[in-house]
Amino acid sequence: VPEDHVPLTTSSHPTFYWYLDTDLFAPIRLTIPEPGEPSEIYIRNWSKGKHGLYAVKLPEQVQPIQVGKQYRWTVTVICNPEKPSENFYEKAWVERVT
Repeated sequence: VPEDHVPLTTSSHPTFYWYLDTDLFAPIRLTIPEPGEPSEIYIRNWSKGKHGLYAVKLPEQVQPIQVGKQYRWTVTVICNPEKPSENFYEKAWVERVT
């Protein structure tokens, strides 16, 4: 996703996509925090990252994303669970519209 563009969705529980171009021996994590809050509305972990396209739909039992709010979602490669500064990550934004 370009850094100067916020994709829009009409879905309350959208699907998030990303591509991993290599197999990893490190765990990966998807996080979607509540805007302006320290808590996440959704976290999903994988024990190892496999190359390929990922598609993760926000489950219906999770609170919906709200109209007019921008959500930053992040995929993190956890290289060192004890030192988060050593992890690699990519982030993107999504905004729900009517």
